[in-house]
Amino acid sequence: MRVVESCSPAFEEDAPILETIRAWLAASRALFSGRPDVYAEEGGAIVRALEGHGQLRSAVLAEVQLAMAYAATGAHERAVEVALRSAERAERMNLGTYAERARAYLTLPVARGAGP
Repeated sequence: MRVVESCSPAFEEDAPILETIRAWLAASRALFSGRPDVYAEEGGAIVRALEGHGQLRSAVLAEVQLAMAYAATGAHERAVEVALRSAERAERMNLGTYAERARAYLTLPVARGAGP
């Protein structure tokens, strides 16, 4: 992680994706350190940025993490919406493990009354 934080892009056109990766790593670190609210706030922008840079596989993983962040912060309806959307996207891209992770994050929100 420190390598990514301290490196500079080899080419100027790589600077935007490097900043996106740094933002994703920082939000992920917060998510997995017990501060899911950070990821819940920033995750949507990270997903859109990854998509904009053509990093579709990474965007799906970031969206799966967003579903987890929403579930952890009690935003159950949003968690279900994002988990279902990311599971569908993962299936279309033949990313079965990502789809399964997304569906796993449906458990708590659905148990709490959210869902389709």
